[in-house]
Amino acid sequence: AAAAAAAKVNDLQSDPTIVLNASDASEDEPDLFHERFARLSSLAIPAIDCVRALREIIGKHHFHLVLEVEQLIKELSSRFSPGPEERLLQIVHALLNKCWKAYPQTTSVPSILKRDLQGICDVIFNDERTSASRRFNARYRERFENDLLPRDSSGNPKESFPTTLDELTSRLKWWRTTLRADVDWLFPHDLMLEREAPNLAAMQPQFLDMPSNLVNLESDFDPYRPHRLAMIGRTVSISRRDCQADRRLEFVGMDGKTQLFLVQTAPKRSTERMMHFYRQMNSLLARHAESRRRHLRYRAPTLLPVWSGSTNASGSVDNHRGDCLSSSMGSGGRSWLVEDDASHASLLEAFEITYARHGRDVDVPLRHFAKLALGTGMEHADDMQTDAQRHDACCHAYEDTCKIVSENLLSQYMYKTLPTCNHLWSFKRSFLAHYALSVFSGNLFIVGHRTPSRLLLSRNSGAVVQVDFFPNYGANGLLENAEAVPFRLTRNLHTFLTPFGVDGGMAVAIGAAAQAIFQSHSCANSRFALLFRDELCTWRSPSMREMLDSKNTVSPSPSVQLYHTPGSFKLRDVIHANARACAIRAIRMHPECSALMADVTSLLNDIVTSAPWRSGHRSAIGDEEEESLDALMQVATQPRALSAMESTWMPWL
Repeated sequence: AAAAAAAKVNDLQSDPTIVLNASDASEDEPDLFHERFARLSSLAIPAIDCVRALREIIGKHHFHLVLEVEQLIKELSSRFSPGPEERLLQIVHALLNKCWKAYPQTTSVPSILKRDLQGICDVIFNDERTSASRRFNARYRERFENDLLPRDSSGNPKESFPTTLDELTSRLKWWRTTLRADVDWLFPHDLMLEREAPNLAAMQPQFLDMPSNLVNLESDFDPYRPHRLAMIGRTVSISRRDCQADRRLEFVGMDGKTQLFLVQTAPKRSTERMMHFYRQMNSLLARHAESRRRHLRYRAPTLLPVWSGSTNASGSVDNHRGDCLSSSMGSGGRSWLVEDDASHASLLEAFEITYARHGRDVDVPLRHFAKLALGTGMEHADDMQTDAQRHDACCHAYEDTCKIVSENLLSQYMYKTLPTCNHLWSFKRSFLAHYALSVFSGNLFIVGHRTPSRLLLSRNSGAVVQVDFFPNYGANGLLENAEAVPFRLTRNLHTFLTPFGVDGGMAVAIGAAAQAIFQSHSCANSRFALLFRDELCTWRSPSMREMLDSKNTVSPSPSVQLYHTPGSFKLRDVIHANARACAIRAIRMHPECSALMADVTSLLNDIVTSAPWRSGHRSAIGDEEEESLDALMQVATQPRALSAMESTWMPWL
């Protein structure tokens, strides 16, 4: 409510005679404050100050609710951070992925890897405040610095540091295996809430709602009978995906229903905006007959930010800025509650379980692809001067790697996971519909980096959740993606869905989603523009800061006036350019594309009516040729396009 009120404040005209003072509003006259709050403007008083004053009023009238919220936020922000061994494992895994990405270009250790290793060694072992940190330093510091520290304290190169990328990869693999064994031994899969957070275990909430009620206001939601939070489950499980260790909490409602939430520390503002856009899309899909017939609906998990800034009983926030992000929750940063499902499994997990069952090393395909992509011998990699030679070597490496990786891994995994053939058939139908929507939105916003670890599928319902799914922007603020394939449709996915499902059910579902966007009164252009405006206003690019700080804009802070600011190719023009490009891509996926393109000129004119385009930018923004859906699927399954992807993308899987 405070965020919505602050957004509304930016639209109102300023009144210098009104002074915001929470003490002026007595407990008997709460409407006096709301009347004054509605007359404020962002030009007179910043929105954050309005929110702080509104929070003070809430603290006065709902004292017990504020206390429960404070206690919950404090415990979530400080008690469920990963251990030092788990953080080091995640860092080593990320460095190993960087090594695999660097193989096709060079055999020596890149300078960026040396810089990262030097910074990690300087930061990760500097904490001596707790007994766990001292135990961690005593166990790993000497060996880690001896194996992976590029320079000593004097700045001289160390002789023990690896000289080749192959040697560095071998050492990182040894560290990853060792840390995985230590993490499994130190941190069991299930922890006790009484030991991890005693105050949270003793908490008996009476006024808190279930977290999903804050964002999922569906049509059957009854505001007069809210779903209250009864307790938090006594077992804290650990979710380990792609070498990440997140604590999973169980929220139990008054009606007996339970919901699982992960406590994560990575900033997810872009993902949160995409989830809100998915909920808006669900309303359009529910109004369209063809999408209702195929049960098309986005899976939009709940994401809630949790601030660790301390608050007092009156509700005022000491850390009122709310922008202090930290990678560690225990250091006073921001954590997130992310809705989760225990039945979620990634495509990478299916691959690793299959290889582990046969006693194989999961890095064999990566290693095989890296060797062949470098040429006949790793020492001759630097002799390849042209991109064509590298691409030919990658094509040969891709075709050869496909021979050692089966295309039935996902099919066998689901066949052994689900109990009967009827369950497998129902799962395929649900997975096909959800993945079609994922492909549709991925191509709509040109979302890339769809590695196997970022594709989560629910083994219970077949729902698909894409991790870190948000648009990427170039230096000029326009949507950008340099990948060779438009979306992920590799061998295992194509085999599991069968050619009939890909060419039939998936194509029809994508066409139905495109029809839902262009139905009457859908306001699709405004929805696109609203999403891009929020994204670009919070974008931290040097060019975007110059755009926001230019004379043609009102203020460098995100405000509604920026959207209406006249100017040539500034923020408003970039927003309309991205919305126009999304509309074109959606039309190309429409089943009646040829008939609809006859009227597309008037549609696109409505998008850019208020944007004074410069002739030099028109062709670079939206006049490029877009492929049809059939052509996109052909490119997504073409071996030469797949071979151009990074090795960590695993195009052979």
